[in-house]
Amino acid sequence: MTRIVFILILSLIILSADSLAGVSVVGTRFIITQNTKSLPIKIINDNENDYLVKTNISGNDEGRFVVTPPLFLLAKNTSNIQMLIPDKIENIKADQLYSLTIAFIPNSKKMKDFSTISLALRSHFNLIYRHDNLSKFDPALLALVKEGNDIFWLRNHSNFVLTINIKYPSTEKLDSRITLIPEGKVNVSKFCKLKKCNFWVFVVDDDDSILKKIHMSNFNS
Repeated sequence: MTRIVFILILSLIILSADSLAGVSVVGTRFIITQNTKSLPIKIINDNENDYLVKTNISGNDEGRFVVTPPLFLLAKNTSNIQMLIPDKIENIKADQLYSLTIAFIPNSKKMKDFSTISLALRSHFNLIYRHDNLSKFDPALLALVKEGNDIFWLRNHSNFVLTINIKYPSTEKLDSRITLIPEGKVNVSKFCKLKKCNFWVFVVDDDDSILKKIHMSNFNS
């Protein structure tokens, strides 16, 4: 009897030996400014299987970005460039955050006594539109807000999408990277006790260098 093998990612079911390990995107997040004419995204296929590559931008209902080509075949052991072209971005007064999803659908292979169905791997990236130079970010617009007796929030009152790391003063270890949209907030209660907070915020620029180092201790009720 013909058996069906579903090739899934990680530990869901079975990962084929030549499935998705060799497909990669160069970059971890992507930035577009008012001066960007087009943004290249390099996609690399290092293995022995062909992939259908499909790209989508969520939150792009107003058509501010065009992806070309949005769908293409990436042959084995090759690479290709997708272009993001900004459109309709004039007169935007604050940064915008979008989700860029790139799906890789491996070519199905028939093996003896098996019919193989390959399912897509999806990679998700932040796509940020910058309305102005991030160097103009004012650290005073990053505020601590207390809610109730023991809940503390770090709120971004600026017009910039911020990429931050948080660190206790007593350790060199940084928490996971966090993205804060304008007027967005993140729970920082674990860094606060009673009526006191004591931690550092590292604001990362678009080249992944530290732009600002801010000590957070005072909060607004």
